[in-house]
Amino acid sequence: MAEDSRAFVAVDGGGTHTRAALFDAFGRELLRTEATGSNPHRVGVAPAVSALRTVLSGLESKAVGLDLSGVCVGLAGRSHPQASLMLREACTGEPSQAAAFLRALAEAPLRFLREDGELARAAAFEGKAGVLLLAGTGSAAWGLGPRGSVRCGGFGPSLGDAGSAHAIGMGALCKAAEDFDRTGQVPSWLHELTSVHPRRFESALRSGELRAAELAPRVLELAAQAEGCAVDSDGAASALLAVRDDAVSALLGLAETTAQRVGLLGSPVATAGSVAEALRPHLSRRLGERLRPHTASALVGGYWLLRTQSTVPPEW
Repeated sequence: MAEDSRAFVAVDGGGTHTRAALFDAFGRELLRTEATGSNPHRVGVAPAVSALRTVLSGLESKAVGLDLSGVCVGLAGRSHPQASLMLREACTGEPSQAAAFLRALAEAPLRFLREDGELARAAAFEGKAGVLLLAGTGSAAWGLGPRGSVRCGGFGPSLGDAGSAHAIGMGALCKAAEDFDRTGQVPSWLHELTSVHPRRFESALRSGELRAAELAPRVLELAAQAEGCAVDSDGAASALLAVRDDAVSALLGLAETTAQRVGLLGSPVATAGSVAEALRPHLSRRLGERLRPHTASALVGGYWLLRTQSTVPPEW
C-alpha cells in the first residue's frame, strides 16, 4: 500500500453526546473520542464549545506526523447563528498541549460544517440515492435523488418533531391528560413512566414538569410488553400501543415525503438515532426490503464526505 500521510477528522455533535474520530488516508479509524452534547440550541454555546474542544484535542496523540487534510463536523445545531464561530473558538482559546494540533485543524484546507443527518446519510448510502430517517430526541429526514438533496422535518419540539422521543412522550402525556379529564384520575400506566408521586401527577401534568422526551424509552418498553396482553381492562395497552403506532406512522410519512421531494418513489430508507433504532422492527414490517441494514457510524460518513467533496471551499 502506497504511503499517504494525510489524516481526516470527523465530528458528530448531538444534544447528548459529541463524538470525534481521526482517520488515515485509507479510511482506517485511528482514534475516537467522546464528550457531552454540543448542540448549542440544547446545551448553550459555551458548553458546546467546550465539548467540541474536548473531542478534538483528544485526537492529538494519534496525529503526530500526519498531514491534517480535512475536518468535517456534523452538528445537530447547525442552524445556530454562532455555529461556525463555535468551531473556530473550539480550536483556539485556552492553552493546552494540543494547541498546535487545534490550530492545524482550524487551518485545514477542507473544513465542512454540515447537519448531523447529512453525515449519517453519507455513511448509509456513500453518495448514492436514498433517504436517511433520523429520530432521537427530535426527528428529521435527509434525501438525495434525481431532484437533488433535501431535508424534511426537524422543526423542533414546538412543532412536534414527528415520531421523535419528544413526540412519543407528548403522546403519552396527552392521553394521560384525556383520561384525567374523563375520569378525574391519573391513569395507572402513567405511574410506570415517572417517579413523580401520584398525589402530584395533576400539578406535574399541568405545569410541564414532566419532560416528554425522557419518557419515550419507557413508553416504548411498556408498549412492547402490552403487545401480547390479552386483557386491557384499564386501557393501558391500547393507549401505549396507539402512541407507538402513531410514531411509526409519522416516521414513515416523513420518509415518504422526503422521497417524493427528491424524486425517489420506493426509495431505500436507512435509520439513525435511538428512537428510529428502537422502532426498526415496526418500520421493517411496512418498508420490507426498502429498509437498509444497520450502517456505519456518522463519523465514517464525515470521512466519506471529505474524500469525495475535495473542491468545497472552507465552511467555517
